[in-house]
Amino acid sequence: MQKTFRIRQYIKYIIHAENEFSLHSPFLFKFYTNVIKRKNDKKSSKKEQLIYNINKTFPDFQVINPCIQTNYQQIEEITQNDKTIIILDDIHANKANHNVWENIVACNRKFITIDLFHLGILIYNTDIFFPQNFILRF
Repeated sequence: MQKTFRIRQYIKYIIHAENEFSLHSPFLFKFYTNVIKRKNDKKSSKKEQLIYNINKTFPDFQVINPCIQTNYQQIEEITQNDKTIIILDDIHANKANHNVWENIVACNRKFITIDLFHLGILIYNTDIFFPQNFILRF
């Protein structure tokens, strides 16, 4: 049952996922090309590569990796820095995680949300004036 849920979610992800050619925001284009698409050491996991690339490309951002069960109000409290990136693991691993992610996206008032299927990224940047939601290829 859980396996079929994950397969259905992955099919939806593949259908809706976009690449750099659909991004119009200069900040998000830079984030996608320099952080998400950049490959590093083959021995490290994709998440480790992602965190390394964030720290290298955006050194002024604080990177946080809380538990997926964190709700939106707790995430808003975490963002005390003007520039924060929150990485959530396994956002489509099961229905509970998927529902948490969907609630975060639905309640979104100040983040750029990026769905990479295995990871969810929330970017809080005071220079960005309105929230946006993206599903991007990883």
